[in-house]
Amino acid sequence: NALTCVAYSPDGKRIATISRGRAFKIWDAETMQDVCSLGGHHNDYDVLCMAWSPDGEFVAYTSVDKTVKIWNAKTMNGLGTLTGHLNLVYSVAWSPDGGFVASASLDKTVKIWNVKTMEVVCSLKGHSLGVVSVAYSPDGQHIVSASPDKTVKIWDSETKQEVCSLKGDSGEVFSSVAWSPDGETVASTSDSTVHLWTKAGELKGTLKGHSCGVLSVAYSPDGSQLAS
Repeated sequence: NALTCVAYSPDGKRIATISRGRAFKIWDAETMQDVCSLGGHHNDYDVLCMAWSPDGEFVAYTSVDKTVKIWNAKTMNGLGTLTGHLNLVYSVAWSPDGGFVASASLDKTVKIWNVKTMEVVCSLKGHSLGVVSVAYSPDGQHIVSASPDKTVKIWDSETKQEVCSLKGDSGEVFSSVAWSPDGETVASTSDSTVHLWTKAGELKGTLKGHSCGVLSVAYSPDGSQLAS
């Protein structure tokens, strides 16, 4: 069955994959051997996004069943299921210290969860349409979210307040966001471009070259390159 999500562990030694048949597997990145796996019984819905915890101990993934599930990547035991969104959950991100998870949903909210208690801490509200991407800044002080409502919003993770709302050219729809490793720049994808913003919300530049919508963006570990 087709793979829906693939993600390297933070140390680069393991790869997590989830297929449309709902098989969840962990692979050794060097030998390419299946280290451990779960069959389709653990989730009856397609998975939309997956992210490793910073320490590489857990994997969180989102699903069209409106939940976020967290698994121990070594024992393959379920840590718990985060429930509370009213629509499918498109994106998930870990705080740098691994204590919190942020989830973005088509219910127009970003929810912050305490991983230890498995309870929601707060809901970030401000987007007028569903939220499709979310990311923590490297220092954990800010959260960025993107929505088809044509905005990218930066939030203060401590006060849970909106810091600024970023808007591109008229008609642009944003679909993915990523922080630079130094935490100084936010990259956002839109209909056919990638915008670069300061964390204060000022536009630094625009990368052009795509002829159609850009669905995802990622920085290299040293921040010198950007893939879209």
